Amino acid sequence: MFQLLPWTFAVDTVHFWVHYGLVFLGFLLGGVTILVQLSKPAPYGKFDQGNSESWGVTINQRLGHILSDATPGVLLFLLVFFLYGTERQYTNYVFLGLWQAHYIHRGIIHPLVMRYSKAQVPLGITLGGLFPNCIFSFLCADWISSARYPDQYYYDPRFIIGLLLFVFGYVTNKWADLKLRSLRRQKGTDGAGRAQTTFESWGVTINQRLGHILSDATPGVLLFLLVFFLYGTERQYTNYVFLGLWQAHYIHRGIIHPLVMRYSKAQVPLGITLGGLFPNCIFSFLCADWISSARYPDQYYYDPRFIIGLLLFVFGYVTNKWADLKLRSLRRQKGSNGYYIPSGGLFELVACPNYFGELVEWLGWAVGTWSLSGLAWMLFGCATFVPRAAHTRKWYCEQFMEYPRGRKALIPFVY
Repeated sequence: MFQLLPWTFAVDTVHFWVHYGLVFLGFLLGGVTILVQLSKPAPYGKFDQGNSESWGVTINQRLGHILSDATPGVLLFLLVFFLYGTERQYTNYVFLGLWQAHYIHRGIIHPLVMRYSKAQVPLGITLGGLFPNCIFSFLCADWISSARYPDQYYYDPRFIIGLLLFVFGYVTNKWADLKLRSLRRQKGTDGAGRAQTTFESWGVTINQRLGHILSDATPGVLLFLLVFFLYGTERQYTNYVFLGLWQAHYIHRGIIHPLVMRYSKAQVPLGITLGGLFPNCIFSFLCADWISSARYPDQYYYDPRFIIGLLLFVFGYVTNKWADLKLRSLRRQKGSNGYYIPSGGLFELVACPNYFGELVEWLGWAVGTWSLSGLAWMLFGCATFVPRAAHTRKWYCEQFMEYPRGRKALIPFVY
């Protein structure tokens, strides 16, 4: 039966009036803000006419953005949710995840990768954003950590419609941010004449090896092990085999490879590192959660899915590592960090056998674990490898007249 008010907000009297008092203040603040902003926009970004000194001393623009958005939206929200609220249903956690997905990007990733028109922002602007963000972050965190929804609320049309609207808005917002940032990119070339965007558009730079280790080893090794041993409960041989396969990949990918690879550049933008870290954390958690919580039959290692998955993973692993070694040895033989035409083995068939090998690895993982989390991870890999390989082949063809036009991009004889 459809309930007009599906939730219960059973809190003490002080808590009740604090919450609804702030709700009233929020409505009042919203009304004042729209009237003020309609008459005169806040003096930052394109509306900064050079008279922003009246807003006080200036601070670093990135720092100001993080302070005004991440401090309330990420830190304060988490503190209120876990220390002040009491409800811990799936619905509450879904709302927590949606809010954090927005503000981790809005308050941390976006400020670090955005190419601002000005390096400084008035402190008054930062505080002007911090104040209402604190009020509404507290309000929303208080609500979703104190309101009890029905056990089946995720079937409720309001929940479904709200979730779809949020996801649509989230994607639209992030696409628009990327579009605006791309307008500010300047084209240049690297040492091999390769067209590229300037690193400044992705934020400050850090050591390339460190960035690689942070984006791959932190989630793939550390987070995965923590989830497996501290969060999961299943400890069969099958679960340990899957743990070993994942760790074999990421110990090499996230630790050994960065330490031995001869990079073409010593620095990498922090934004690129964070852009890899975020999805790696999600999928490392997902896959670790699955293999540490799923109970397989005692004889599962005789199952064709396990055997085929294991063989595919091992084949992909060996192929990926061989291709990485081949690329590294090519730079060592040439005595330069530049780009050259690789040859031999699978390089005669595709431009990126390293991507092909890793794709086969995760196909084997999806088949072997026979899980939706494994399938999602494999498809995410495809979303990266397919366009990356196509761009790499196109670049080789543009840069080297002698590059074999018959080579495919990723999959031998197919694509």
